[in-house]
Amino acid sequence: MAAGSAQASSSKNSSRSPSPSGSRSSSVPPEPDSPDPSPSKTFAELGVIPQLCEACISLGFKKPTPIQVEAIPTALEGRDIIGLAQTGSGKTAAFSLPILQGLWEKPQPFFALVLAPTR
Repeated sequence: MAAGSAQASSSKNSSRSPSPSGSRSSSVPPEPDSPDPSPSKTFAELGVIPQLCEACISLGFKKPTPIQVEAIPTALEGRDIIGLAQTGSGKTAAFSLPILQGLWEKPQPFFALVLAPTR
């Protein structure tokens, strides 16, 4: 995958999986069914509630990154996501904002499972 690009997919509707090495060649074109992440999107346009949008602004997040544009709407639908993007690309916010929103709307214990491979 080319530097600065991101990929997120739903594990419920996709039979594709990342390559075993966890990376893709930069010469591979983007998949045709992947949404085109628009840099002009806002967190609100992705479906994030106003309270979390305000928190994002106060933390200095001006607009969602490509991985967030792809992952947040899918996660807000309650679907599982698998995200592959470079360090510093916003993966943590991509999965944690939907988790926080779900907990805000319906507080409950044991709400999410996050798997993080180690190096």
